Amino acid sequence: MTDLAPGRGARAQHHRRVAARLRRLQAAGASPEELRAALDDEPASERAWRRGDEGEERLGALLGDWAGTCGTGVLHDLVIPGRGGANIDHVVVGPGGAFVIDAKAWAGAVDIRATGVWTGRWSHRRALEGIREQVAVVHGALRAAGAGDTPVTGVLCLVDDNPGTPRGELLRVHGVLVGGRAAVAQLTVADGPLTDEGITQVFRALDASMPARGGARPPSACLRGASAPRVADAPARGARRSGSPQSSTPRRRARGRGRRRGLAVDLCLFVAGLGALGAVLEPSPGPPRRSTPVSAAEVASWVSDLDRRVRATTSTPLRTMATRTTEARIHLRLRGPGCALRISINRWTARTAADAVIVPGAGC
Repeated sequence: MTDLAPGRGARAQHHRRVAARLRRLQAAGASPEELRAALDDEPASERAWRRGDEGEERLGALLGDWAGTCGTGVLHDLVIPGRGGANIDHVVVGPGGAFVIDAKAWAGAVDIRATGVWTGRWSHRRALEGIREQVAVVHGALRAAGAGDTPVTGVLCLVDDNPGTPRGELLRVHGVLVGGRAAVAQLTVADGPLTDEGITQVFRALDASMPARGGARPPSACLRGASAPRVADAPARGARRSGSPQSSTPRRRARGRGRRRGLAVDLCLFVAGLGALGAVLEPSPGPPRRSTPVSAAEVASWVSDLDRRVRATTSTPLRTMATRTTEARIHLRLRGPGCALRISINRWTARTAADAVIVPGAGC
């Protein structure tokens, strides 16, 4: 694995623009105090590149966390050969194929329709065209490596979840999927036709044909069974979409669609959330105890075993999960049609997935 530094291309462009502006001011006779003041007086063009840099970094960190937990491969800031420094923000290789992801940190509300994507009156037609061109480049690289039948999907990720971003789903616009960070990350780990060997072959082909300036994380044994987020065609202009700001559908119902995920992807989400806690809680009484509580890395290594234990307990498909962490325990609640199942993990005594207590409810 190379050092991961997503957003390097946007950061370099931002720095070049700042340096060029300061050189122009210096040539015009600006004093050192005026040059320092110019750094704080950032024009809109430089501010856009800085926002893009920060957005790529945030999305890259999220995709890297999911890759480490769920076993997908990820490449950041790929250089397109012969395109004058043009790049692809992120490519994730998982069971569902290769996902070409363009991170966008636009300001303001977005309007996603079948005819395009807008912020205010500004059309982002060129952004969609650019993603389709990037998909064609990745297809070509895979064909040259003998993996031309690999599914390649173009994705536009709204990294700031702007107002108007679809909740828990992706909208298809001119062949490109558009959505927020959580739905995009869920898409990359969803189950699909590629085997672990196929994922490795595709990752190596892309890594060899397009240098990843932002680093690359090779795939490992992929977690299976994760479901994809809902994908729908974007509505026609003027039509109301459930969950959009203009819709009269209650928000509770719109949020519910986004919660219908598979057990495996829910466990990935939980592990990522546990790692973000960042604090070690004081141990609760009751020997035998560990010297430190269960870590996110340990829970990540238990995901497959927990999945197998749950499937051995009930044949009911479980689609949602709620989690609660206390000083002593981690509680996971899984639900399915007519079935509610609970998993309890003692943070200070559990050492393997076998130590987790699974309590099936009525109907399981």
